[in-house]
Order: sequence, then C-alpha cells, then structure tokens
Amino acid sequence: MKDKQSALHKIIKHIPTKQIKKMSKYLSTKKITALFMENWYELIRSPKLFAVLIAVTWLIVNMVIPYMDTAKLFDEPYNILEPYLIMFNVIRCMIVIPVAYLLWICDYPKAGNENMFVIARMGKRNWLIGQLLFMMSAGIIYLAVVFGLSCLISQKNAFIFDGYSGFVQRLSTNYADYAQVNGIGIAIRDTIYCHFRPYMAVASNVGFMLLYMLWSGLIQTIFTLKHKKLWGVAINLALLFVGFVTSFFDWKIQWIFPYGNILLENHYEYAFSKPIVWLEYSIGYFVVGSVILYIIAIQELKKFSFYGLEGE
Repeated sequence: MKDKQSALHKIIKHIPTKQIKKMSKYLSTKKITALFMENWYELIRSPKLFAVLIAVTWLIVNMVIPYMDTAKLFDEPYNILEPYLIMFNVIRCMIVIPVAYLLWICDYPKAGNENMFVIARMGKRNWLIGQLLFMMSAGIIYLAVVFGLSCLISQKNAFIFDGYSGFVQRLSTNYADYAQVNGIGIAIRDTIYCHFRPYMAVASNVGFMLLYMLWSGLIQTIFTLKHKKLWGVAINLALLFVGFVTSFFDWKIQWIFPYGNILLENHYEYAFSKPIVWLEYSIGYFVVGSVILYIIAIQELKKFSFYGLEGE
C-alpha cells in the first residue's frame, strides 16, 4: 500500500501545479461539457440502465394502465396528468421512482484510479459543476420519459385543461372497490384536488423530486471525495426508506426526511383544512439542505487527495 502511494505521489509531483491552480479558478464550459458527455456516454451503456427501464415499465403497467382501464370500465374521461400525478402521491408507489434513480447513478461521480487526474486537469469547480449537472440531467430525462410515456399511453379519452375529472374525485368513494385494483392503489386523496390544480400539483411534485435528486447527488459527491462512495449510497437509501416508513405510518417525524416533503397529499390532513406543514417549509427544506450539502462538497473537494483511491 505504501509503495503504491509513494509511486502515485511521484507521478502527481510531475503535474504542472501552478498552471492547474490558475486554470481551476475559471469556469470552462468546454471542460464541463466534455465531462458531462463522457459521463452520459458511460451511463447509457451501463447495465444499471435496466433499473430505470424496469421502474418505468412497472409504473406504466401498475399505475397508468389500471387507471385507464378503470376509467374505461365506467366510461369516465380524465385529465391526462392524473395517471402521472398518482405515481407521486400513492405512498407505496412513489418510492420506485427515487430508488431506480439511485441505482442508476450509484457509480457517480467517479474519482477512482482511472479518473485520478480528471479533477486536477479540469479544475475543481468545473468538475463539481459538471458532475452535478450530469446527475440532475439524468433525473430530468428519467422523469421526462415517465411523463411522456404516461401521457402518450393515456391520451385516449383524456382532456388537457387545468381541472380534475369527476372520475379521480369519485374513485375512492363511488368506485372504492376498484381503487385497489393493482394492489397498491390508484386513487389520490382529496387533499390533492382540493388544494392544488393539476398542473401546479405535477410541477410541485416534479420540482421536489428534482431537488431530492440534487440532494442525493451531493451526498454521493461528498462521500466519493471522502473515498467512501458506498457510504454515500447506503445513506441515500437509508434516508429514503426511513422516510418511506415514517410517511406510510404518517408519523410527524416524516418532515425531517426528503420522502415526506415530496408527497403533496401529506401537507394537508383534510380536504379543506389548514396545512399540517406549509409548502414553503418543504421548499426551504430542500433549498437550504442543498446549499449546506453544496458547501460541504466544496470543502471536501478542497481537501481531496489521490490517496486511498484503491477502494473506489
């Protein structure tokens, strides 16, 4: 181990340090784009892409199609956004979305032996921004694919104006026997359609999910720079599953975890009640948390060394 570190130290000494420090002070869109494209080239060839494909297929088969079939059974029209909306607000379903994302990007950011000089050559700021943009873009494309397929498949007998259908409002009452047709649930609570318009609800859910993905990307980055990438994966999954359990049982502690803050229906107890937690709290929770994690990531990046990379 010492011999490896000594040899590595000799190699690093030959890097033109002054030039690198000077270059790292400036943002380079060319370098950021190059890292971004290289990561994407590797990601789409990764076997972990199957995690996303399986998740998308599961969501369509178990959420979108049962919702469509039930509406067709009673000859009811529905808003084209409603199948997408239930994916984010049925507690036992929503967890599939972030778990698949975490499995897909769990190898990133890369800072192991094969990438040892990338940070030094492109500059620390460029590297960090490039990695975060890459992981966020993966989340955006993932959610966009699910959205596109959901709308494409459910377009028949659907309308697009900004209002809920009578079907979604009656599903848990008049058609209660069919609300669990998939064994998970295809009905959203009245706290959604009484407090949020469809487009606002979808925008809020997607926005919160993307902020959560930024959180998970920053956590991954911090622990990668500590040479403990597996810890980052474990912490991300632990936060997710503990949040899932606290939201499922509707415990008040759910609000200290990302999962509970993504679910819009949990922000209100009843259809026309005051919020349990204001939506502004969830926005602040994610934004402030992201800023804190970003500051920690910068500090870890400053302390980053090439030693200890063998375990990456």
